[in-house]
Amino acid sequence: MLTSSYYQNLAHVFINFSGFFIDKTFREEELSYVYEQWHGVFMRIKLLCLNVFAGRYDRDATGRSGNLFSYLKAQDADIMCLQEALDTTTPWNDEVYYPDLRARLCALFPDHTSFMMPLMDDWLWGRPVQHPISFGNLILVRNTIPVGKHEEHMLVGTRRGPPLSDRGVDHPRGIQFVELPALGLWIGNFQGIVDGNPFKGDNERRLAQARGVAASIAGKHCIIAGDFNIWPKTESMRIIDKEFRNLVIEQGITNTRGVLSSLFDCSDYILVPPELQVLAFRVDQIAVSDHLPLLLEFEVR
Repeated sequence: MLTSSYYQNLAHVFINFSGFFIDKTFREEELSYVYEQWHGVFMRIKLLCLNVFAGRYDRDATGRSGNLFSYLKAQDADIMCLQEALDTTTPWNDEVYYPDLRARLCALFPDHTSFMMPLMDDWLWGRPVQHPISFGNLILVRNTIPVGKHEEHMLVGTRRGPPLSDRGVDHPRGIQFVELPALGLWIGNFQGIVDGNPFKGDNERRLAQARGVAASIAGKHCIIAGDFNIWPKTESMRIIDKEFRNLVIEQGITNTRGVLSSLFDCSDYILVPPELQVLAFRVDQIAVSDHLPLLLEFEVR
């Protein structure tokens, strides 16, 4: 059941994207008219996907530099799908990462709402910490886009559980979704397991994970973005992207890791419905993480 507040938000989206910026409370008959007219309005949406590595590479020779935050602010995406984000209830300092990354991003983007999926608590890449900390996926959505449901689906391991092995990168994994009713879309944010046997190739764990992703997508008209940790030409990828346009593969992109990584491969992807009106897609060659940002601009009616 859609609430009156939902229609109020929808009305403001309609007005704002029509080029008129006003602040008012709409009467019921106005809300009804706006809702009826909604599907005649074209909206241009910008989505950014990035594994932020908890801000580890947001630094220069003298320490913290703010390059990651400057880049994100300059892009000012309507929707951000971030992997390897951190959240804490008690601010504290770490020499390598930003434990309060979510809070920093919320302060940087006060016009967005954040949705965190905690996957692992009180561990940072193989080392336990004595402070409250959550590692996981983070979605930010501009407030002018009404959000319906927020869903979380665990794929590997236990939610908020410990690492899956003594390897520092073997973490619980899952996929989160936010529903955007005004756009007729769900947005999925996913990070896949790191498993070196074979490295980013098919194995039983990855195939089971891929089947879990496919099951979570069922019945959703969605865009999926994230650090899949899967090579393009694998059965795991085929299971996940068989109903989608895989924009990274479609454009022949061979590297999404960048100069801050010792790897040269495709790990990050954006999958879109075949009928989605894609206006632009690119991979930015910028050193703000050990992954490169993926940017999608699309249009919806």
